[in-house]
Amino acid sequence: MANPPESLTQEPIAFSDRAQNGGCLKTALFIFYLIWLGLVSLIAQAGMWLIENLLFEGSMGLPDVRGWVGLGYLIAVGLPLTVLIWLPGVFRGFFRVAGISVAVGLLMLPARWLFLTDFQSATLIVIGSLGIGIWICSRLLSHHPSDKVPGKSHDSFVFGMIWLVFGLAWMPYALWGAFGSLLDVLLGIGVGGLLGWFMALLLDLFIEQSRSAHPAEQFPSPVLRIVFMVAVGLIISSSLPLVGFQLSLTPPLMLSAIGAVVIGSFLKNSRSALRHKALGLWIGSAAILPLVFVDGDELMLVISSSPGELMEYALRMMFVHCLVLLIGVGLGLIFLKRLQETAISRWLYLPAGLVWVAGLTVYLIAGQAGFYGERLFVIFRQQVTFDEQMLPHDVAERRNFVYQSLVRNAETTQADMQRQLNRLRIGYRSYYLVNAIEVNGGPLVKLWLTTRPEVERVLPSPHLRPLSETLPAVEGSIDEFEPNRDWNLAMIRAPEVWNEWGVRGAGIVIGLADSGADWEHPQLHDQYRGKNGDHNYNWLDVWFGSPFPQDTSGHGTHTLGSILGKEVGVAPDAEWIGCVNLGRNLGNPAVYLDCWQFLLAPYPQGGDPFRDGRPEIGAHVINNSWGCPEVEGCDPAVFLPAVRALKAAGVFVVVSAGNSGYSRCGSVDAPPAIYEEVLTVGAVNRNGDLAGFSSIGPVTVDGSQRLKAEILAPGEEVYSSFPNGTYELASGTSMAGPHVAGVVALMWSANPNLIGRIDETRQIIFDTAQTYRGVLPECVESNIRPAQGIGYGIIDAYAAVQRAREAR
Repeated sequence: MANPPESLTQEPIAFSDRAQNGGCLKTALFIFYLIWLGLVSLIAQAGMWLIENLLFEGSMGLPDVRGWVGLGYLIAVGLPLTVLIWLPGVFRGFFRVAGISVAVGLLMLPARWLFLTDFQSATLIVIGSLGIGIWICSRLLSHHPSDKVPGKSHDSFVFGMIWLVFGLAWMPYALWGAFGSLLDVLLGIGVGGLLGWFMALLLDLFIEQSRSAHPAEQFPSPVLRIVFMVAVGLIISSSLPLVGFQLSLTPPLMLSAIGAVVIGSFLKNSRSALRHKALGLWIGSAAILPLVFVDGDELMLVISSSPGELMEYALRMMFVHCLVLLIGVGLGLIFLKRLQETAISRWLYLPAGLVWVAGLTVYLIAGQAGFYGERLFVIFRQQVTFDEQMLPHDVAERRNFVYQSLVRNAETTQADMQRQLNRLRIGYRSYYLVNAIEVNGGPLVKLWLTTRPEVERVLPSPHLRPLSETLPAVEGSIDEFEPNRDWNLAMIRAPEVWNEWGVRGAGIVIGLADSGADWEHPQLHDQYRGKNGDHNYNWLDVWFGSPFPQDTSGHGTHTLGSILGKEVGVAPDAEWIGCVNLGRNLGNPAVYLDCWQFLLAPYPQGGDPFRDGRPEIGAHVINNSWGCPEVEGCDPAVFLPAVRALKAAGVFVVVSAGNSGYSRCGSVDAPPAIYEEVLTVGAVNRNGDLAGFSSIGPVTVDGSQRLKAEILAPGEEVYSSFPNGTYELASGTSMAGPHVAGVVALMWSANPNLIGRIDETRQIIFDTAQTYRGVLPECVESNIRPAQGIGYGIIDAYAAVQRAREAR
């Protein structure tokens, strides 16, 4: 009579009751190791998640220690195994096979030293490491006899059940997730599939190691198998060097590891190869779903995340996924014996098929169709340089000359590449402010592009995957305007300018390059150039395509209010036009250039920036309360041609220094704040002390040792406008920069002859700045101006406008 599959509900083997266990000491060591493994894994995963978030956000200026943390974890869990594997008894096989997962973790470790966002290279290392692990396990299993036992097989039932659970689990991902690029999807499937195969082989190897050690006993017990799978799942998930997947991948992997033991019991009488396929599919599907539908990089935006961002959807997907797995595993454990005696077999494929059809319907109707990501920013060698002596003196003529020169250069130098891209059916978008093209392509396209003689370099241009729902409306914590909160305006003496000369910024156009703006806000509506409802030439949203101004985070509305808000701004009579370059929390070189090009030469909704631009109605002053770090694809020189062209055109560019100070010199490290051609602004609080977050020079990333920031302005607890007619207190150098943009508007409004004269305007600001008398950062020894971090001091609107009025 054939032996039936064992039940997971059988009486578990008591470790201390077996003489061959060698007594209670080995059981105690085993339990202690499990506790140690769980504790160290929890600390490692939480610590790595925090480190990755801080590195991605960048304000702390931390060194990238991910590799050393990963190495420390593997030493902590692996070193005890080097001793425990030599102990006799039932646990020897456990420790030996667990050691293989540690070895594979060491093979994956070099991926921790790759750049934070290099997902593709990291997955290739993971795939290679798992492949080696699979080869090792296969070789070791080949030394054991076949485990096929004559008896009834449950192959059809098990595979039907797996596909049913898999189909149910992918529904939340189909609804709320989004595919990455085609290559990212293939790599994610590769990692998930190999991970499932590797863990299936580890389970079989553990069983065979235990049987070889004690052929007379039924080793290991089901409980011990579950413990083993959870243990190796913890080691592998904690060693996996894929940024951001701790929360979305580890819980489903743990539950699938438990379910693998249930499935293994069903397939005890099946061939090893078929059992490995079933277990590999079961565990692999649990890993594949988050790997292909969630971008781990985007989960690193938690610190700066706004409501409705990806983390909310990732947690939803993970919760539903785990719930489906938990129910499936629970039913398997409870009804194992009854299910073993049923004859439903292939009939399970019918509900599984219906579930997959339903999931596909959900994806097609409510999901995010297509593939996202995988773009390249291609910078050409030939950039336009402008001789100040050769530029027209008239401001409008100069802007038009610069615009036409940039467009002609881009059209001429990009023509051949555009023909090749069109022939290959590769999508692209051209730029002129930097002579560049953003190309839809991956590593192979990049390899081809770098061989072309006209190309100087190729940078990544990361794009966020779309969200399944529109970001929710944001509101400030203060519902109505409250007077007497203008300490910031009083500090820079803006009210004195209004009262003595009646200068309020009239005739000056401010360009907003930010998250957007609430154009109907009472502080901003009357100053919007498109207030009559005509948004052509006045508004561009390259993120969401909104035909009218809106703001998804409040950042842009707040900064704009500080520039020209009726009662909260420095230059309340200035006009504004706007562009969304940071609709969500991660930009790229292309989207930042989209806005600069629009603000230099506005064009109508749906227009062509090369053909329809009108530089004569562009912004006089552009406020940039953002930076483009390496995680967004930027290198130190990426915008250098752009800021030089804007200066040549007479556009005054104000940039916030960044929020990576904390007494650390050299923290002004992201473009465009690092450039000489822009005015970089640091932040002070109401006491006149440099804010702890305000970034400090010198600029070291380009080797220039340039002084930054050059000027200071209020940037801590600044009261300003917020979406939906509300108000908010906010802090950051993002709040400081707008004050300087407003002062430039006052200066140019007071003396239109000064418009476009960038160097002269800068010098007036420097010469008239209030001496900094606050606390010095630890790395700054003197306040003799100019000094790193504090520049020439705190901007003085009254003194600057007074001097501007005297300029000829």
